[in-house]
Amino acid sequence: MVNRAAVSSPGARSFERGGAAAFHFSSVWAPTPSRGCYRKRRWQDAQIVSEQILERWPEDGPARMYMNRCREYYVAGPEKDWDGVYVMTHK
Repeated sequence: MVNRAAVSSPGARSFERGGAAAFHFSSVWAPTPSRGCYRKRRWQDAQIVSEQILERWPEDGPARMYMNRCREYYVAGPEKDWDGVYVMTHK
């Protein structure tokens, strides 16, 4: 199981413009245990961490993308020789 504290990664950065956070650059997802879970095909754990990141930063595109990939892979995982590369099957 993943650690909720992983979401508070020091790699998280918000860029501010005029005193308000303009956008959030997600370097959060990459160093967290969720990336290891994703690479190890632990789809539910990786999805949980992605959802936790989205609770804190709702506009985080990479976290949303990985959450959706985990949902997709949970239903129908990649081939056994999967190298971590995501192959788009639809647009």
